[in-house]
Parts: sequence; C-alpha cells; structure tokens
Amino acid sequence: MTKTPKMSNVISRVLISTLPLFFLFTFSLQAQEKTIKGRVVSSQDGTGVSGASVTVKGTSRAVSADVNGNFTIAAPSSATTLTISSVGFTEKDFEIGNAASPIFSLEPSA
Repeated sequence: MTKTPKMSNVISRVLISTLPLFFLFTFSLQAQEKTIKGRVVSSQDGTGVSGASVTVKGTSRAVSADVNGNFTIAAPSSATTLTISSVGFTEKDFEIGNAASPIFSLEPSA
C-alpha cells in the first residue's frame, strides 16, 4: 500500500517551485520602465514652474514639479509623450527624448 503525500506538502512544493518564476516575472516588469527626470520652466523668464503637473500621456501616471520646477517620473518604456500643465500656463505635449535632464518650456497663458 502506497502512502499519499499530505496536501500541505504538495502545496509547499508547488509554491517553492513557482516562487523563482514569480520573482523573475516581477523583475522583468520593472525592466520595462524608464525614469524621466526634467525641469519645467517659464518661456518668459526661464524660472522653474513650481507645482507643474507632469503626466505620461495615455496613462494615469503623474507627478508635480518641485519648487524649482524639477520632476522625476517613472514611465512605461513605450511612452513617447509627456503632457505638462500649470495654472497660468498653456498645457503642452512634449516628446520624450534621450536627453539626460531635459528642460520643458511652458508659455504663459493669455
């Protein structure tokens, strides 16, 4: 007569064998993102636009620029456009380039 393994042993073995796959999948998802750092400035005088809203177009990912207009946002590697807006300025779409720290200039609204 053969002994059947306890259900808890079977579950433990399944979990242990699939755990590395879970970590591999999670790591590969993280690798599909890019970090964009930049600065939002006024086209009028070049000063930073404090609190400007920076959104990855087509996603819900958004951040606010700091008091000097600097921001950092994580975007999918497929992202190509940032939408930037702020009170007193005209909203504008910007292509995401390869510059290390791009400067995004907003026009004051009329």
